[in-house]
Amino acid sequence: MLISVVERVMVRVGNLLSPSSTNRMHFHNYFHAANVVKWVGILCDESGVDQHYEQLLKIAAWCHDLGIIIDYQNHENESISISRNILSEEGVSEEDIKFIVSCINATRMPQKPNNCYEEILCDADLAHLGSPDYLSWSKKLRLEWEQVLGLKFTDCEWVKLNIEFFAQHSYHSKVGQRHLENQKIENQKKLLNLVTFDC
Repeated sequence: MLISVVERVMVRVGNLLSPSSTNRMHFHNYFHAANVVKWVGILCDESGVDQHYEQLLKIAAWCHDLGIIIDYQNHENESISISRNILSEEGVSEEDIKFIVSCINATRMPQKPNNCYEEILCDADLAHLGSPDYLSWSKKLRLEWEQVLGLKFTDCEWVKLNIEFFAQHSYHSKVGQRHLENQKIENQKKLLNLVTFDC
């Protein structure tokens, strides 16, 4: 059953995204993948998604950032390559692998989901924008960019970059909007309150 495949994929992802492999990945790590899986479950349950497709979406959620350990800036391509190998070994059908690959592709920035399943994964991937812990997630991403990409920002620059991202982002699914939009608006307000006269 796919549920057992999801569990085996979770273990394999945990091994690949071990602390030694992701010591500079303060955001894109096992905990981010687990958070995306959690939100896939929440959004699927409320949307009435068929169990088979929910399990496929959970597999996509576990796998969507695996390539980060190989090529940070083009990680989706590597994620798809790694995922294909894992899923073939796990006996997942080619039809289901294509579905998972399509969902992973949809998470590329800017996100462009083509159906309700891809919308759910995209919304789950950016669920942290609508999380009460958003500022903590943001600090992790800032540190990751500094250590991995060498990108350093002043506090003002970082806040403005986040405000701009919020302005351009919209949750795609109705259930994502219902669950996440209100807190996202509150987080936008927090960001705006961080803008000082010096900015």
